Amino acid sequence: MITVCQENLETQKKLHGKLNLVELASSEKVSKTGAEGSTLTEAMNINKSFPPLGNVFNALVDNHVHVPYCQSKLTRILQESWGANDKTTMVICVSPSSYNESEIKSTLLFGMRAKTIKNIVTVNKELTADDWQRRYEG
Repeated sequence: MITVCQENLETQKKLHGKLNLVELASSEKVSKTGAEGSTLTEAMNINKSFPPLGNVFNALVDNHVHVPYCQSKLTRILQESWGANDKTTMVICVSPSSYNESEIKSTLLFGMRAKTIKNIVTVNKELTADDWQRRYEG
């Protein structure tokens, strides 16, 4: 996570921005990977994070009043990246192998659904005392 604050020394106005770079592990079928021991445990934990992420995406796409960000640590971390005053870009990567056809299809469907989320983005600026006064007295 990178946070940027820009201050204009003449006007005392501040602009804020944040950049989140997140790499989501692939959803893997344990039966295909042959994972055992700690690798199996890690794969199972990774796979547990996807249903809550799907629930959040479904709620955002369907414009639900309540979005279940609190279902997992991942969705809480990414909460500021979706459905608010944010510009979000998602890159979907898939294997070219037909062996992974079901995973490819699932990933592409997820990406197609995710791109329908619409955010209204405005400049994040911190108002000065004079700005607040003009806004509420004028």
